[in-house]
Amino acid sequence: MQDIYKKQLTLVKFPFPLHPFFDKSDKKRMSRTSNHITLEIKEARRWRNFTANAIAIASNGSGDHLVLLPIAENVQQLGDEIFAWNHETGQTQKVADKIDELGAK
Repeated sequence: MQDIYKKQLTLVKFPFPLHPFFDKSDKKRMSRTSNHITLEIKEARRWRNFTANAIAIASNGSGDHLVLLPIAENVQQLGDEIFAWNHETGQTQKVADKIDELGAK
C-alpha cells in the first residue's frame, strides 16, 4: 500500500473528521452527536474486510477510516498508534504514533 494517507494527513492536516461521543445532555447536543462513535464502529464492522478488533475513530467519507488497534500484550487495551484502514484493500497502515501528530483541531 502506498503512503497516500501519510501525505494527505500532512498536506491537509486532518481530512478525517473524528467521530463524536454521544452527548445526551440536551436535545441540541443529542442531535449533533447522533452519528456517534459507537454507531460508526458498528457501521465500519459491516465491511467484510474491516480489521478485527479495530476501533474506528474517524472517517474520510469515502469508506476509509482512522482506527485504533489493541496492543499485543492485552487485546482489551487500545494502543496510542493511529492506523489508516483502506476499505478497498482491507489493509491498515500506521500514520501516527499518537493522535497529536495528525494536527487535529
